[in-house]
Amino acid sequence: MKAARQNFARATEFPQDKFLCLEAWIAFGHAFAKDFEHDQALAAYIHASEMMPNAYEPNLYIGMQHLSNKNYKMAEEYFLVAKEQSCHQVEESSDYNLPDPFILSELGIIRYTQENYTEAEKFYEQALISTKNISLSQQTSPWVSIFLNYASCLRKLKKYDAALIFYDKARILDPNYIEE
Repeated sequence: MKAARQNFARATEFPQDKFLCLEAWIAFGHAFAKDFEHDQALAAYIHASEMMPNAYEPNLYIGMQHLSNKNYKMAEEYFLVAKEQSCHQVEESSDYNLPDPFILSELGIIRYTQENYTEAEKFYEQALISTKNISLSQQTSPWVSIFLNYASCLRKLKKYDAALIFYDKARILDPNYIEE
């Protein structure tokens, strides 16, 4: 990862190309997050957020860093900002005014972690509704995680038949993702 970080550091030196630079800062943050260097990852994501204040992705990743550190209140604040920004971006590019489903899923994770399964279920249901904006043909692991998280939540709510449906959906998308 050290070599990757060096390359991302070089890529962040192109401020005239804001899009490239934003993506480089996000990738830089991912490289730090992968090595559990949360402070450096947060710094990279915050810099990306400052460069592109209307982009929701940096706030999503800042929230994810706070969530991984069990700082639920800060994570939720960033997810809510990302959710609002996501709605505005989607609003401009389509007929739907739905937030990114992965933001909703992260909010569901917070509620699930706090054992508020009813609220978590609502966020997961909203995430599934929001999938109208995103193709399932994209990378499967995020979809699998939404289905698995929702299934786990349904299981906690003793909705076993519904939970099995979503465990099956996750297995269909990626049979290797779920360990037997």
